[in-house]
Amino acid sequence: MKRAIPWLFLISLTACVGTAPDSLSVYVSTVPAGASCVLNDNGRQVDRIDATPAIARVPNHDATIAIVCRRPGYYEARASTQLAADTEKISEFFGAREAHDGGTTVSIALVPLHLGAN
Repeated sequence: MKRAIPWLFLISLTACVGTAPDSLSVYVSTVPAGASCVLNDNGRQVDRIDATPAIARVPNHDATIAIVCRRPGYYEARASTQLAADTEKISEFFGAREAHDGGTTVSIALVPLHLGAN
């Protein structure tokens, strides 16, 4: 029975350990607001925003996320952001609580198709 106690302790610890999130957040805002945006990871669409500002969810891994935004009357705008995977930390294994989601914020200025003539 004494040999079983350490194993039971380890099993109970692993049951309490959380896991890293499946996705990360990318907050996208545009000036002016109201653009639709597509987020791509290595050429594959991972999320879509119907109108900025909004939060998109992308897979939780190291990646460069390409963002393409469109709004009528404005040129298409492109941006990218580098994300690092959000992994569980050893301190969480021992009970510390940390906020997850190593997401990011991206702000994009849209350029009007026709600038007013003076």
